[in-house]
Amino acid sequence: MIRTQIQLDRDQYDRLRALAARRSQSLAQLVREGVDRVLDESDRGGTWEGLWKAVGSCHDPANARDVSVRHDEYLANAYRS
Repeated sequence: MIRTQIQLDRDQYDRLRALAARRSQSLAQLVREGVDRVLDESDRGGTWEGLWKAVGSCHDPANARDVSVRHDEYLANAYRS
């Protein structure tokens, strides 16, 4: 392990410390978990960001009634555009 120092505002510190107590974990362990999550998300290339952009982006002038059957196709088309 490499020792480092971070700065948290009072609310972050208080909430993180309370969570650590509830989970019987150290504050440092929770910080490492948070860092891992940020890095994992970054490695995925913002997958969630892309998914949220797709929500509501499909405009269907033909008023399709088969979305429940062809949802994968519609999503693939939305990502291409």
